[in-house]
Amino acid sequence: LNVVCGAFLYPYTMDLEGATGVAEMSKRFGFVNACAGRTIDDWRPGVRMFFARAGQDGFPHLNTSLDRVIAVGLAHNLPLTVVNYPEGVHAFDLMDASDRSKAIVAQVLAFLRDELSSRC
Repeated sequence: LNVVCGAFLYPYTMDLEGATGVAEMSKRFGFVNACAGRTIDDWRPGVRMFFARAGQDGFPHLNTSLDRVIAVGLAHNLPLTVVNYPEGVHAFDLMDASDRSKAIVAQVLAFLRDELSSRC
């Protein structure tokens, strides 16, 4: 599998630095914890990532784990783009027709267009 980029909106990511929130939510909600047992060192170098963060996301451990991944990723100088929507709730791109929500969706699409068109 040749992953060239990733775009993630308010995602559960990975447990780092001894945290267990993503693993707990994986069991609770039944999603696959694809990063279980992995560290930031397992990320492929050069794969650009886009993260959209919903500041008012109410899902347990979501923003805590996402914030940790972003901080560690930046500390490792990984190519990350981060957009924070302070008023955003989970699924803001589906539930919120505000100008800010629309602008973030446009940013995600532009990121994907730019990253994928440069690979063709």
